[in-house]
Amino acid sequence: MSKNRQIGDEEPAYFSDDPVDLKLKKRNGLSARINQSLMIFVLLLTSSTFLGSTLAANISLNGGRAEFGQGVAGLKACSASNQVGIKTRAEYTLGGYKLKSVELSNIPTSCYGYNLILSILNPGAEGTTTLATLFSTVKRLVILDRSGTFYTSQSDAAHVTLTSTNNALTNTDTVLISFNTPTVLTSDIGTIGIESSENTITGLPCGAGGDCTVGGLGPGGGAVIWYQDNTFEAPGSPCNLACRGLEIDQSITSVVIEYWTENASGVIKTGSVGQGATGIGGGYANTKRAMESANGSLGNTGRVGAGAMAYCWNKTTSSANDRWYLPNVMEYAYIFKQVSENAAFRSAFNGVPPSTDYYTSEEAYSGWDSAYPTIWNNGSPPSGISLLLTPGNGTTDRALAVEAATASNAMVPQNFAGYEKLKVWAHPKNAGYAVICLRAFK
Repeated sequence: MSKNRQIGDEEPAYFSDDPVDLKLKKRNGLSARINQSLMIFVLLLTSSTFLGSTLAANISLNGGRAEFGQGVAGLKACSASNQVGIKTRAEYTLGGYKLKSVELSNIPTSCYGYNLILSILNPGAEGTTTLATLFSTVKRLVILDRSGTFYTSQSDAAHVTLTSTNNALTNTDTVLISFNTPTVLTSDIGTIGIESSENTITGLPCGAGGDCTVGGLGPGGGAVIWYQDNTFEAPGSPCNLACRGLEIDQSITSVVIEYWTENASGVIKTGSVGQGATGIGGGYANTKRAMESANGSLGNTGRVGAGAMAYCWNKTTSSANDRWYLPNVMEYAYIFKQVSENAAFRSAFNGVPPSTDYYTSEEAYSGWDSAYPTIWNNGSPPSGISLLLTPGNGTTDRALAVEAATASNAMVPQNFAGYEKLKVWAHPKNAGYAVICLRAFK
């Protein structure tokens, strides 16, 4: 029996699982056998298609060829009692079968803020000097676990794609490491090693693993207005169900007046959102729905003169889903709160946003005014901010509008000092109001 060795953060290390007494079927004429000398996990390759086995042991290579398999590893620095699962895939490219991806699963929340480090030993090799080159000159791929979303350095990001998923039942994460251009032949793989260590990746920009601060530059070129470690959802957006930040369009330094929605021909259309999404991130779905309703599709590529929805949605058109959007009521409440309390934001982005009346992405459906106090109270509004409703006008030709107000119900000054109430009322969609554009990001 080989002695188990935990993977630590103090040195690049591999460990050897105690061998498991498994009888393995022959695959493509190759037998597989347990080998005590291998340490974490060895790739097994079966055919030109992606195949996976359910092996959870150290599997030996036969004649320099490999089959797929999977294994487990303990990460001393962060995984505690969790055994991190390892699964691999390969694909056939010019020159033979090559490593395409490595999936790490069952990663606990205790790894948040740590690095996971992937490396490969050649068959029969010992020591870090014989590590295989993964791409370029990189032999150890360092990955940052940022609260369940995974990042590499900016230079490494050109060579690998990281896909993160979360298992809500076990409160663990999975990261799929895909090599954009596979280079490591499976015949050159002896052992795959996983380490954990304190984070060493620095200089990452906001939205790509770096720190995001209110008043800083956001990943979409806007001003970061809100950021937290806990995630919120903006379904359909690039951050989808794992968003953490909001940035505001910093170009809006003066009041921009727009109708609520117009079609592609410039004809005023009401659009239709219905009750709409009311939580943080919900403005994205509302804006998309109104655009589809007013235009019959998302094909309106106009901006100014095309309605408030299109003004935001079409600020960037290079991606079908990476779009700016018109905020809902709750998002405005937090925007105004952040501006009123954050001097750094006001200094960096003077005049953003102007203090005025704004369209939201929510529609004045029938009974909105009686329903909204409950929606507000259950939606985790910003502390110290109360709702000031002007009831009535629950018809589909009106949208909800907002204004930041003082305790005496007056509009706040430009620095949003004294903001204590959010005024909400129904405003005609064809009368025109000001616009703020928002973007959600990880």
